[in-house]
Amino acid sequence: GATHVSEVASGLTALGHKVRVMARSHSAVPAPMPALDLKALNFHPMLALLGSFRISHELRRSRPDLLMERYYNFAGAGVWQAKRRGIPSMLEVNAPMLDPPGTLKSGVDRLLLGAMRRWAARQARWSRAIVTPLATTVPPEVSRRKIHELPWGANVERFSPASPTEKADGRLILQRDFGVRAGGPLFVFLGSFRGWHGALNFAEAARRMLDGGSEAQFMAIGDGPELETVRRHLSSWGISSRFTLLGAQPHELVPRLLRAADVGVAPFDLAAHLPLRTFGFYWSPLKVFEYMASGLPVVTIRVHPLNEIVRHGREGMLYTPGDTIELAVCLSRLAGQPGLAAELGRAARERVRERYSWQSHCIALDHILQGISRAS
Repeated sequence: GATHVSEVASGLTALGHKVRVMARSHSAVPAPMPALDLKALNFHPMLALLGSFRISHELRRSRPDLLMERYYNFAGAGVWQAKRRGIPSMLEVNAPMLDPPGTLKSGVDRLLLGAMRRWAARQARWSRAIVTPLATTVPPEVSRRKIHELPWGANVERFSPASPTEKADGRLILQRDFGVRAGGPLFVFLGSFRGWHGALNFAEAARRMLDGGSEAQFMAIGDGPELETVRRHLSSWGISSRFTLLGAQPHELVPRLLRAADVGVAPFDLAAHLPLRTFGFYWSPLKVFEYMASGLPVVTIRVHPLNEIVRHGREGMLYTPGDTIELAVCLSRLAGQPGLAAELGRAARERVRERYSWQSHCIALDHILQGISRAS
């Protein structure tokens, strides 16, 4: 979320817009991002609606032409106050506004007699436009005409391919600072260790490859509730020396770490998250875009829209969700054919540069904003 806010604010500013960011705290903007006009409102995320007075004050003071709010379960004060003041608003949605039956959120909503559903639908109706990676995130009663499907992207300047010398130097740094062994292709996983990100599936595929005699190395960057589970499995399988867990790393270090790798892996596990099975793959996968921008071929699941971002045999390899045997086969093929991996990586870089950069995202967003402005 912090990356999204920062990249959009920076991108729209570059296109001539004057942008002010109102966020819960200063942590909304990662350190390496350009300086932005940021107002920290300093409220607890569960009490976001209590920020209404502060938001109203800021709107009265700055008198913006448009307000854009990121949807969050306990938020909505932005579009609410914008409506009160006659300011057109846009809602950015990157998760289902309504969770399916059987989830905690739907249970809470049932206890509240549908109040959460009504509040979500009201925010959508108040907004002039809704931007989302997948339209199924928006309640069906909301007009489809106002919905714009728009993927996120990668910063193609910050994330870029490594020269052979840079890659060799990066491997030496990994060996020195993190204990990643030398030799063999290096497969990387980047993301939060939550069940649906599939880190354990990645570890299982690595075990299969190593049991078969592969010389590959594996590393995972990130933290989360599944990290210790993965660590225990690696230890019990006896492959901890070949599969390095780097933990959470500073945002500014991530591009350098990716440039040292050979293949990016995004092993999403749909079975671990009910909303993904209900609404489809609604995330805009930052790690996939950043792998591609770094010139890495991508191995990910065969599901829409991932199979449009990464085309099998053209920018990477696709496999059946949850099938760790097929995942291991894809990884083994790239490990055994470095020329193919390099070719797919070059194509991935070109595709993300042309279609899935933050610059492309902001240009499309600018067209939407201009349309709202003309209609106001």
